[in-house]
Amino acid sequence: MGESCSLSKTRILRGTPANKPNWKLYNGKNPNLYTIGIEHETLDGEELTDVQYQSTLWLHGQLLAKYPAIKPDSDHIIGHYRTDSVNRPNDPGAKFPWEQLFKDLKGEEDMVDNLVIYADGDVGAALILSQKLGCPMVHKSSSSKYQAAQKHWVGVQGANDSGNIYYAGANRTETARAVLK
Repeated sequence: MGESCSLSKTRILRGTPANKPNWKLYNGKNPNLYTIGIEHETLDGEELTDVQYQSTLWLHGQLLAKYPAIKPDSDHIIGHYRTDSVNRPNDPGAKFPWEQLFKDLKGEEDMVDNLVIYADGDVGAALILSQKLGCPMVHKSSSSKYQAAQKHWVGVQGANDSGNIYYAGANRTETARAVLK
């Protein structure tokens, strides 16, 4: 433990290594000895960008996997305001998406009726189907994060079954035709 990371507008940066504490003593203890600090680069009152949120979600997921004692809840993942309420009373700020972060880390997604899932290169056909069905679309690499009554797989081979419908042809044109039927 005792590491620090920073999430800038576009990338994750590793900051202070575990053996180089950067906090002053707080209540007689150095929080770097038992915490992992994550800094988000935003101005006071700004929300995280989507890239920053996805990056912090990924980073938190990696840390949870590496340190199983850390649970995705407000007792284990806290803001700086909880360790230094005097100097950092608003850190990370009122617009930090705590509820969504915990929900996403726990894999608790809202169920949707339909979800379009696409393979590389089949974005156009997926967009058409998504508009036709009036539902969201995601890349196949992130499809496990979402729950849907019907998953529509575009450009992915498979056998239709309960909850899964596949649209795939020998090429992208045939896949698009399958979507339009």
